[in-house]
Amino acid sequence: MGIEVEPRNHHAPTFSSLIYEVGCPENSPDGYLIATLTAVDPDRSIFGKIRYSIADTDEPDLFVIDENSGEVRLTSSPDVSLDREVKASHTVDVVAEDGGGWLGYTKLVVKVIDVNEYAPQFPVTEYRVTVPADRIRSKNPILQAVAVDADTEFGIRYSIVDLPSANSSIKRDSSFFEINPDSGEVRLRMSDEDVLKFTKDKERVDLQFWAGATDEGGLHSYVPVTVVLLPEGEPNPEIHPQNATFFVKEDAPIGSVITTLRVTNIEEPRFRVVSSNDEFFQVDHHGNLLIKARLDQEDEDKHTVVIWAESGDGMSVATSQVMVRVFQLSAT
Repeated sequence: MGIEVEPRNHHAPTFSSLIYEVGCPENSPDGYLIATLTAVDPDRSIFGKIRYSIADTDEPDLFVIDENSGEVRLTSSPDVSLDREVKASHTVDVVAEDGGGWLGYTKLVVKVIDVNEYAPQFPVTEYRVTVPADRIRSKNPILQAVAVDADTEFGIRYSIVDLPSANSSIKRDSSFFEINPDSGEVRLRMSDEDVLKFTKDKERVDLQFWAGATDEGGLHSYVPVTVVLLPEGEPNPEIHPQNATFFVKEDAPIGSVITTLRVTNIEEPRFRVVSSNDEFFQVDHHGNLLIKARLDQEDEDKHTVVIWAESGDGMSVATSQVMVRVFQLSAT
Protein backbone atom coordinates (compact mmCIF):
# COMPACT_ATOMS: atom_id res chain seq x y z
CA MET A 1 0.00 0.00 0.00
CA GLY A 2 1.50 3.30 -1.11
CA ILE A 3 1.71 6.29 1.17
CA GLU A 4 1.12 9.70 -0.43
CA VAL A 5 3.06 12.46 1.25
CA GLU A 6 1.11 15.73 1.33
CA PRO A 7 3.26 18.70 0.21
CA ARG A 8 4.20 21.26 2.80
CA ASN A 9 5.46 24.80 2.64
CA HIS A 10 9.10 24.60 3.65
CA HIS A 11 10.53 27.66 1.92
CA ALA A 12 9.77 31.32 1.41
CA PRO A 13 10.37 32.85 -2.03
CA THR A 14 13.81 34.39 -2.43
CA PHE A 15 15.28 36.86 -4.89
CA SER A 16 18.88 36.60 -6.02
CA SER A 17 19.56 40.14 -4.76
CA LEU A 18 18.20 42.40 -2.03
CA ILE A 19 18.49 45.42 -4.34
CA TYR A 20 18.27 45.67 -8.11
CA GLU A 21 19.36 48.83 -9.94
CA VAL A 22 18.20 49.54 -13.47
CA GLY A 23 18.18 52.55 -15.78
CA CYS A 24 15.17 53.88 -17.63
CA PRO A 25 15.16 56.81 -20.09
CA GLU A 26 13.03 59.75 -19.04
CA ASN A 27 9.75 60.23 -20.89
CA SER A 28 9.62 56.52 -21.81
CA PRO A 29 6.21 55.52 -23.19
CA ASP A 30 3.41 54.01 -21.13
CA GLY A 31 3.88 50.28 -20.63
CA TYR A 32 7.66 50.50 -21.04
CA LEU A 33 9.32 47.38 -19.57
CA ILE A 34 11.71 48.48 -16.83
CA ALA A 35 12.77 45.12 -15.37
CA THR A 36 11.64 41.54 -14.78
CA LEU A 37 12.08 40.41 -11.18
CA THR A 38 12.14 36.67 -10.52
CA ALA A 39 11.97 34.92 -7.15
CA VAL A 40 12.62 31.21 -6.57
CA ASP A 41 10.67 28.84 -4.32
CA PRO A 42 11.64 25.12 -4.42
CA ASP A 43 8.41 23.96 -2.80
CA ARG A 44 6.05 21.82 -4.85
CA SER A 45 2.43 22.37 -5.72
CA ILE A 46 0.76 25.63 -4.75
CA PHE A 47 3.47 26.29 -2.18
CA GLY A 48 5.93 26.89 -5.00
CA LYS A 49 3.63 29.15 -7.01
CA ILE A 50 4.64 32.82 -6.68
CA ARG A 51 2.65 36.01 -7.10
CA TYR A 52 4.30 39.44 -7.24
CA SER A 53 3.07 42.77 -5.94
CA ILE A 54 4.35 46.25 -5.12
CA ALA A 55 4.45 46.85 -1.38
CA ASP A 56 5.60 50.48 -1.50
CA THR A 57 7.01 53.07 -3.86
CA ASP A 58 7.82 56.76 -3.78
CA GLU A 59 5.53 57.34 -6.78
CA PRO A 60 2.41 55.14 -6.45
CA ASP A 61 0.94 55.97 -9.85
CA LEU A 62 4.12 55.46 -11.85
CA PHE A 63 4.83 51.69 -11.70
CA VAL A 64 2.89 48.46 -12.04
CA ILE A 65 4.01 44.84 -11.71
CA ASP A 66 2.53 41.76 -13.40
CA GLU A 67 1.59 39.40 -10.56
CA ASN A 68 2.51 36.29 -12.54
CA SER A 69 5.64 37.29 -14.53
CA GLY A 70 7.23 39.87 -12.22
CA GLU A 71 7.51 42.37 -15.09
CA VAL A 72 7.71 45.95 -13.82
CA ARG A 73 6.38 48.51 -16.29
CA LEU A 74 5.48 52.15 -16.42
CA THR A 75 1.78 52.72 -15.91
CA SER A 76 -0.46 54.23 -18.55
CA SER A 77 -1.50 57.09 -16.28
CA PRO A 78 -1.40 60.43 -18.14
CA ASP A 79 -0.67 62.33 -14.93
CA VAL A 80 2.82 60.96 -14.17
CA SER A 81 6.00 60.30 -16.11
CA LEU A 82 9.72 59.84 -15.57
CA ASP A 83 11.48 63.20 -15.64
CA ARG A 84 15.19 63.42 -14.78
CA GLU A 85 14.91 67.15 -14.07
CA VAL A 86 12.21 66.48 -11.44
CA LYS A 87 13.57 63.32 -9.77
CA ALA A 88 16.76 61.41 -10.54
CA SER A 89 15.69 57.99 -9.21
CA HIS A 90 12.74 56.07 -7.81
CA THR A 91 12.47 53.08 -5.46
CA VAL A 92 9.96 50.25 -5.70
CA ASP A 93 9.60 47.68 -2.89
CA VAL A 94 8.49 44.36 -4.39
CA VAL A 95 6.98 41.35 -2.56
CA ALA A 96 6.92 37.76 -3.78
CA GLU A 97 4.25 35.62 -2.03
CA ASP A 98 3.92 31.84 -2.36
CA GLY A 99 0.73 29.79 -2.07
CA GLY A 100 1.24 29.31 1.65
CA GLY A 101 1.50 33.02 2.39
CA TRP A 102 5.27 33.10 2.89
CA LEU A 103 6.96 36.26 1.61
CA GLY A 104 10.19 37.33 -0.01
CA TYR A 105 11.27 40.92 -0.52
CA THR A 106 13.49 42.97 -2.80
CA LYS A 107 13.98 46.62 -3.72
CA LEU A 108 14.09 47.96 -7.26
CA VAL A 109 15.94 51.25 -7.78
CA VAL A 110 15.02 52.91 -11.07
CA LYS A 111 17.61 55.49 -12.13
CA VAL A 112 16.19 57.96 -14.62
CA ILE A 113 18.44 58.43 -17.65
CA ASP A 114 18.55 62.00 -18.90
CA VAL A 115 17.37 62.54 -22.46
CA ASN A 116 18.49 65.68 -24.26
CA GLU A 117 15.28 67.68 -24.38
CA TYR A 118 16.39 71.26 -23.85
CA ALA A 119 18.81 73.52 -25.65
CA PRO A 120 21.15 75.65 -23.51
CA GLN A 121 19.66 79.05 -22.74
CA PHE A 122 21.46 82.33 -22.12
CA PRO A 123 19.91 84.46 -19.34
CA VAL A 124 19.83 87.58 -21.56
CA THR A 125 18.75 88.42 -25.10
CA GLU A 126 21.96 90.39 -25.66
CA TYR A 127 25.27 91.01 -23.89
CA ARG A 128 26.69 94.54 -23.93
CA VAL A 129 30.02 95.51 -22.43
CA THR A 130 32.12 98.67 -22.53
CA VAL A 131 35.90 98.20 -22.56
CA PRO A 132 38.13 101.18 -21.63
CA ALA A 133 41.61 101.64 -23.02
CA ASP A 134 43.44 100.14 -20.03
CA ARG A 135 41.42 96.92 -20.29
CA ILE A 136 42.08 96.71 -24.01
CA ARG A 137 45.80 96.69 -23.24
CA SER A 138 45.51 94.17 -20.37
CA LYS A 139 43.85 91.50 -22.53
CA ASN A 140 42.00 90.25 -19.42
CA PRO A 141 38.51 88.69 -19.88
CA ILE A 142 35.96 91.34 -20.79
CA LEU A 143 32.86 89.30 -19.96
CA GLN A 144 31.63 85.77 -19.30
CA ALA A 145 28.74 84.39 -21.33
CA VAL A 146 27.09 81.62 -19.32
CA ALA A 147 24.21 79.49 -20.54
CA VAL A 148 22.04 77.12 -18.50
CA ASP A 149 20.86 73.70 -19.66
CA ALA A 150 17.92 72.04 -17.89
CA ASP A 151 19.32 68.67 -19.02
CA THR A 152 21.76 68.15 -16.15
CA GLU A 153 23.73 65.37 -17.84
CA PHE A 154 24.69 67.34 -20.92
CA GLY A 155 27.70 69.66 -20.66
CA ILE A 156 27.94 72.95 -22.55
CA ARG A 157 30.65 74.12 -24.94
CA TYR A 158 30.97 77.75 -26.02
CA SER A 159 32.04 79.13 -29.36
CA ILE A 160 32.04 82.29 -31.45
CA VAL A 161 29.57 81.96 -34.29
CA ASP A 162 29.56 83.87 -37.57
CA LEU A 163 25.99 85.15 -37.89
CA PRO A 164 24.55 88.38 -39.33
CA SER A 165 24.68 91.43 -37.06
CA ALA A 166 21.64 91.98 -34.87
CA ASN A 167 22.05 95.72 -35.49
CA SER A 168 22.92 96.96 -38.97
CA SER A 169 24.58 100.10 -37.55
CA ILE A 170 27.14 98.05 -35.59
CA LYS A 171 30.15 96.50 -37.29
CA ARG A 172 30.18 92.71 -37.15
CA ASP A 173 33.70 91.41 -36.61
CA SER A 174 34.39 88.26 -34.60
CA SER A 175 38.09 88.20 -35.50
CA PHE A 176 38.97 90.42 -32.53
CA PHE A 177 37.53 88.01 -29.96
CA GLU A 178 38.04 84.55 -28.56
CA ILE A 179 35.95 82.55 -26.11
CA ASN A 180 36.94 79.84 -23.65
CA PRO A 181 34.97 76.75 -24.77
CA ASP A 182 34.54 75.53 -21.18
CA SER A 183 33.92 78.70 -19.15
CA GLY A 184 32.45 81.12 -21.71
CA GLU A 185 35.02 83.81 -20.80
CA VAL A 186 35.51 86.25 -23.68
CA ARG A 187 38.85 87.95 -24.33
CA LEU A 188 40.11 90.38 -26.91
CA ARG A 189 42.35 88.81 -29.55
CA MET A 190 44.39 91.67 -30.90
CA SER A 191 47.87 92.30 -32.18
CA ASP A 192 49.94 95.07 -30.61
CA GLU A 193 49.15 97.15 -33.66
CA ASP A 194 45.41 96.69 -33.15
CA VAL A 195 45.71 97.58 -29.46
CA LEU A 196 47.55 100.79 -30.33
CA LYS A 197 44.98 101.69 -32.97
CA PHE A 198 41.94 101.21 -30.74
CA THR A 199 43.41 102.93 -27.68
CA LYS A 200 44.79 105.95 -29.54
CA ASP A 201 41.82 106.41 -31.85
CA LYS A 202 39.66 109.40 -30.89
CA GLU A 203 36.42 107.62 -31.69
CA ARG A 204 34.74 104.77 -29.86
CA VAL A 205 34.32 101.56 -31.83
CA ASP A 206 31.26 99.32 -31.58
CA LEU A 207 31.81 95.70 -32.56
CA GLN A 208 29.44 92.74 -32.45
CA PHE A 209 29.70 88.97 -32.63
CA TRP A 210 27.53 86.02 -31.64
CA ALA A 211 28.31 83.63 -28.79
CA GLY A 212 27.07 80.09 -29.16
CA ALA A 213 26.32 77.44 -26.52
CA THR A 214 26.05 73.82 -27.64
CA ASP A 215 25.34 70.84 -25.40
CA GLU A 216 26.71 67.33 -25.88
CA GLY A 217 23.53 66.30 -27.65
CA GLY A 218 24.00 68.96 -30.33
CA LEU A 219 21.25 71.35 -29.18
CA HIS A 220 22.34 74.98 -29.24
CA SER A 221 21.43 78.62 -28.82
CA TYR A 222 23.06 81.91 -29.72
CA VAL A 223 23.21 85.40 -28.24
CA PRO A 224 24.59 88.64 -29.73
CA VAL A 225 27.46 90.31 -27.89
CA THR A 226 28.09 94.02 -28.42
CA VAL A 227 31.49 95.34 -27.32
CA VAL A 228 32.20 99.07 -27.16
CA LEU A 229 35.92 99.93 -27.27
CA LEU A 230 36.64 103.30 -25.70
CA PRO A 231 39.60 105.49 -26.73
CA GLU A 232 42.14 106.84 -24.27
CA GLY A 233 40.67 109.32 -21.83
CA GLU A 234 36.98 108.54 -22.41
CA PRO A 235 35.30 107.66 -19.08
CA ASN A 236 34.00 104.15 -18.63
CA PRO A 237 30.42 103.85 -17.36
CA GLU A 238 30.02 101.33 -14.52
CA ILE A 239 27.34 99.99 -12.19
CA HIS A 240 28.04 99.02 -8.62
CA PRO A 241 27.71 96.52 -7.05
CA GLN A 242 29.07 93.95 -9.50
CA ASN A 243 28.83 90.16 -9.13
CA ALA A 244 27.31 90.47 -5.65
CA THR A 245 24.98 87.97 -3.98
CA PHE A 246 21.90 88.99 -1.99
CA PHE A 247 19.69 86.80 0.19
CA VAL A 248 15.93 87.36 0.17
CA LYS A 249 13.18 85.64 2.15
CA GLU A 250 10.62 84.01 -0.11
CA ASP A 251 7.80 85.81 1.73
CA ALA A 252 9.41 89.23 1.18
CA PRO A 253 6.64 91.61 0.06
CA ILE A 254 6.44 92.90 -3.49
CA GLY A 255 8.26 96.22 -3.71
CA SER A 256 10.97 95.24 -1.23
CA VAL A 257 14.38 96.78 -2.02
CA ILE A 258 17.13 94.19 -2.59
CA THR A 259 19.95 96.69 -3.18
CA THR A 260 20.55 100.16 -4.59
CA LEU A 261 22.67 100.47 -7.72
CA ARG A 262 25.20 103.27 -8.22
CA VAL A 263 26.20 104.35 -11.73
CA THR A 264 29.31 106.30 -12.68
CA ASN A 265 29.89 108.31 -15.87
CA ILE A 266 26.26 108.25 -17.02
CA GLU A 267 24.01 111.19 -16.18
CA GLU A 268 20.39 110.35 -15.35
CA PRO A 269 20.71 106.66 -16.33
CA ARG A 270 17.73 104.62 -17.40
CA PHE A 271 17.66 101.19 -15.79
CA ARG A 272 16.46 97.97 -17.32
CA VAL A 273 16.44 94.32 -16.21
CA VAL A 274 17.51 92.44 -19.34
CA SER A 275 17.68 88.88 -17.99
CA SER A 276 14.84 86.44 -18.63
CA ASN A 277 13.60 86.72 -15.03
CA ASP A 278 12.41 90.31 -15.50
CA GLU A 279 8.94 89.28 -14.35
CA PHE A 280 10.32 88.97 -10.80
CA PHE A 281 12.59 92.02 -10.60
CA GLN A 282 12.66 95.66 -11.67
CA VAL A 283 14.79 98.77 -11.08
CA ASP A 284 13.20 102.13 -10.37
CA HIS A 285 14.61 105.48 -11.51
CA HIS A 286 16.51 105.81 -8.22
CA GLY A 287 18.46 102.61 -8.97
CA ASN A 288 16.63 100.47 -6.40
CA LEU A 289 16.46 96.80 -7.40
CA LEU A 290 12.95 95.76 -6.35
CA ILE A 291 10.96 92.54 -6.00
CA LYS A 292 8.28 92.68 -8.67
CA ALA A 293 6.46 89.37 -8.07
CA ARG A 294 6.24 86.73 -5.36
CA LEU A 295 9.34 84.53 -5.08
CA ASP A 296 9.07 80.80 -4.39
CA GLN A 297 12.16 78.97 -3.14
CA GLU A 298 10.84 75.59 -4.30
CA ASP A 299 10.34 76.83 -7.85
CA GLU A 300 13.68 78.66 -8.07
CA ASP A 301 16.10 79.24 -5.22
CA LYS A 302 18.54 81.46 -7.12
CA HIS A 303 18.13 84.12 -9.79
CA THR A 304 20.86 85.67 -11.90
CA VAL A 305 19.72 89.24 -12.56
CA VAL A 306 21.38 91.25 -15.34
CA ILE A 307 20.80 95.01 -15.31
CA TRP A 308 21.61 97.69 -17.85
CA ALA A 309 21.99 101.39 -17.12
CA GLU A 310 21.74 103.42 -20.33
CA SER A 311 22.32 107.03 -21.20
CA GLY A 312 19.46 108.97 -22.71
CA ASP A 313 20.80 108.57 -26.25
CA GLY A 314 21.55 104.87 -25.73
CA MET A 315 25.20 105.36 -26.65
CA SER A 316 26.58 104.55 -23.19
CA VAL A 317 25.61 101.36 -21.38
CA ALA A 318 26.84 99.88 -18.11
CA THR A 319 26.04 96.30 -17.12
CA SER A 320 25.76 94.66 -13.72
CA GLN A 321 25.07 91.05 -12.82
CA VAL A 322 23.93 90.06 -9.33
CA MET A 323 22.73 86.84 -7.76
CA VAL A 324 19.53 86.77 -5.70
CA ARG A 325 19.23 83.72 -3.42
CA VAL A 326 15.78 82.90 -2.07
CA PHE A 327 15.49 81.19 1.31
CA GLN A 328 12.82 79.97 3.72
CA LEU A 329 12.80 80.57 7.44
CA SER A 330 12.49 77.30 9.36
CA ALA A 331 9.24 76.86 11.25
CA THR A 332 9.70 76.98 15.01
